[in-house]
Amino acid sequence: MASGSIIVSDRRARFHASPLRHVDPLLLGAPIALAGLGLLMVYSSTHRKLQEAGLDPYDFVKRQGIAIVVGIVAMLILTAIDYRRLRELALLGYVATVLMLVAVLRVGANVKGAQARFDIGPFQLQPGEFAKLFLILVLAGYCAQHRDGMTARRLVVALAICAVPIGLIMLQPDLGTNLVLMASSFTILMVAGVRARQLIVLLLLAFTLAVVSVQAGVLDQYQLDRLTSFANLGTNADRSGYNQTQSETAVANMVDVFVVVAIPGAGDELQGIKRGLLELADIIAVNKTDGDNIERAKRAAVEYRTSLHILAAGHSGWDPQVLTLSARDNRGLDELWTKIGDRYAALTKSGALGARRAEQAVAWMREIFEQRLLAAFKGGKRAARHFRELEDKVRAGTTTPGAAAHELARLAGIKDAE
Repeated sequence: MASGSIIVSDRRARFHASPLRHVDPLLLGAPIALAGLGLLMVYSSTHRKLQEAGLDPYDFVKRQGIAIVVGIVAMLILTAIDYRRLRELALLGYVATVLMLVAVLRVGANVKGAQARFDIGPFQLQPGEFAKLFLILVLAGYCAQHRDGMTARRLVVALAICAVPIGLIMLQPDLGTNLVLMASSFTILMVAGVRARQLIVLLLLAFTLAVVSVQAGVLDQYQLDRLTSFANLGTNADRSGYNQTQSETAVANMVDVFVVVAIPGAGDELQGIKRGLLELADIIAVNKTDGDNIERAKRAAVEYRTSLHILAAGHSGWDPQVLTLSARDNRGLDELWTKIGDRYAALTKSGALGARRAEQAVAWMREIFEQRLLAAFKGGKRAARHFRELEDKVRAGTTTPGAAAHELARLAGIKDAE
């Protein structure tokens, strides 16, 4: 009896010493169940299209399954490590992340103008994601060491810790990741007890750097639009934050059949064509289906078909088509032309062609009116001078696009500019 009690006590002692004592079954089971459901959804939405394309019907399931297994293994490793030891590993991880950020600028894959990741076979490794973790750990650890007070010198060191990864990521450039890092760093410094006036100075400094970045051309136009569109949703929604979508809509308003030519391997295909363009496209033609690119092109076509199945609607009884072709090998072009004819015939038969052209005519009328209205307004010397002055102020950041548009409307005599 005594021996049995000793064994039970020993097991209890080992359990209390084990990291498993902190495991919450519900918290552990919920993400695993969600991952399993996601795996089932991936299989349901892709296996038939992959099979029709002559590919492995479990291709996406295998890739997603590998990602889940890797995630579970990483979770188990982190669970086995005392979270207080992460502080000891944080500096090593921070240095390794900085080295990866330097390396990605030299040998990383350039996708859509950003050199932010390594392509390793079918997987992508983005050092910026590690920066989100290790910058927080290092900065929080440094602030915890100096919880007695953040002097000006200590604050400079903390800012230097932030500046290294943020500066390297800006060179990629990756605005989204940097916004996350800046917000996280500011929150940590605020919780660490940095004085209010110092935080205000940091905000002013960040604003100044943003203006300098704009003037120096560090930020692309689409990045500026992302940052400014929220401040002017009412008066500038058609121009700010939606420039590319508006351009795509303009092209769709010029044609009877809207064909999008896509290139495989230009990035994540599910993000390579935005939702707005998917809803406009009648046909998506995946070009360069030749040589070593055939499998990649077929896989991209499957992903586009899946996206169209989820998002595309309002095509007047027409299911948007996804084709693979090779302009180099002259393969698939006849099928593309046939599909264009089929779409045109479907529009004609349903009567949607006349309605589409009527809506296009209305859109052109609005565009021409806006252009002539703007030209007439700028035709006056006084109005033209004010227009240029306000443009200069917007470029310099001394006024917002919304305030400038409101002032122009007032000068034009539009009474409901409010």
